[in-house]
Amino acid sequence: MPHPLPYGLQVSDILFTGGDPMFMKTRLIKEYFEPFKDPDFLPHIKNLRIGTRALTFWPQRFTSDADADELHKCLREVKEVGGRHVAVMAHLSHVRELQTEKVRATIKLTLTPTLTLTPTLTPTLTPTLTPTPTLTRCAQPSSGSKTTRASSSAPSRP
Repeated sequence: MPHPLPYGLQVSDILFTGGDPMFMKTRLIKEYFEPFKDPDFLPHIKNLRIGTRALTFWPQRFTSDADADELHKCLREVKEVGGRHVAVMAHLSHVRELQTEKVRATIKLTLTPTLTLTPTLTPTLTPTLTPTPTLTRCAQPSSGSKTTRASSSAPSRP
């Protein structure tokens, strides 16, 4: 039985990130994901997320690499056999990164019941967009002078 967290909290998500997990060979990725095929292994874990830039920097990782099919099989089994949600979150600097032919082809080939694309852009391909700061002028009523303040133009989240 997993060690309980203080105050009755439970972890439901695991985020695989740091470096870039998708740059590992599938045999190494499987070492992390294989245990989650067993529904009794850490049953409180419902969502496995993979943060990566591989979608735009190495799109063939998902389509034509020697172990791409093995990767899809592993993630599909974690979902279908283990009953977990698997999300591949594509980290982007700009939406234009999704517009190259290779990336579009990769998205088209990897969108399956296991891999889907969502606006934060199931597993899930999710672009994480950094908000762009904007400047607004605010009048100060007491002195009449204007000050500038930074704010974020981050899109609202559902």
